[in-house]
Amino acid sequence: RYAIHRKRAEILVREARDAALEANRQLERRMRQIDCMYGVSRILESPELPLQVALEQVVAKAPTAWLRPETIGVRLSCLPGLLPSGIVQTPGFVETACRLEAQVFAGSRPAGRIEICWTESPPAEGDEAFSTSERELVRELARRVGLALERACVQKELVQLATTDFLTEACNRRHFMQVAAAEIQRAGRYGRPMSLLMVDLDHFKRINDERGHAAGDEALKAFVVMARDLLRDQDIIGRMGGEEFAIILPETALSPALVVAERLRIRLAGLQIPASGGEPLTLSASFGVAECRVGAGEGLEACLGRADAALYRAKAMGRNRVEAAE
Repeated sequence: RYAIHRKRAEILVREARDAALEANRQLERRMRQIDCMYGVSRILESPELPLQVALEQVVAKAPTAWLRPETIGVRLSCLPGLLPSGIVQTPGFVETACRLEAQVFAGSRPAGRIEICWTESPPAEGDEAFSTSERELVRELARRVGLALERACVQKELVQLATTDFLTEACNRRHFMQVAAAEIQRAGRYGRPMSLLMVDLDHFKRINDERGHAAGDEALKAFVVMARDLLRDQDIIGRMGGEEFAIILPETALSPALVVAERLRIRLAGLQIPASGGEPLTLSASFGVAECRVGAGEGLEACLGRADAALYRAKAMGRNRVEAAE
């Protein structure tokens, strides 16, 4: 009897010990999951981190939710336009059969996918590589990443609305003035040339009166598309109001700026712009060109004033021509 009682006690102690070890293991697993999600929230809510950097840190943080982080690979794939790289993943990520996936939504729009791969040997038949809490964790991770992507999309749209002309997608006047002032400061700091072009589409009111405002809108958009096709990536075009535009030419002195203006004038004069309800539209423009006197401390307003005066001189001399500022 004593031997039987002792054996039963040993069994009870062993079962209690195993239960305690399993409880500790589950507690550690849960604590790791909570710590991971807390860290992910801190990363995604940080205003200082760019989205690409934040998601790289999130992917690096995700494996810490598992008891053996080295066996977990994470990959986040985003739709084009959301991330510069499109894919963020842990080093040496390998696709395996033991995996979890969750769709990432930015609001109601699909935005990407998060994948968790278990690189250990396959589990025994009937066992699962991932627990229920781990499956929930991946879904929650995808939800929080989706919220961050949604915020980034909204912020990008707000910035675009605040800086871009709604019709032509050129810079609006306010943003153009800010960029131009920064470019003048940079040119003055490094002693580099910079020129400004003022452009006015000739007889634009006649297009609106004879062909309608829709045709006028198409003409404005066509001019911006044509100009961007001819200009360099670092050149900046802004709509100053109505049919008047301004163009910044960094690293450009007066003589090459006049060449650029003449190319724009010739290209525009030969442009055939499709318009509903009639023949294609033809346009011409007058140009005023000024090189900023950064060495003499000339500011943006003074340079724009000289370019504007040259523009009005071109219009007074018959339009469809380029004039250099005095």
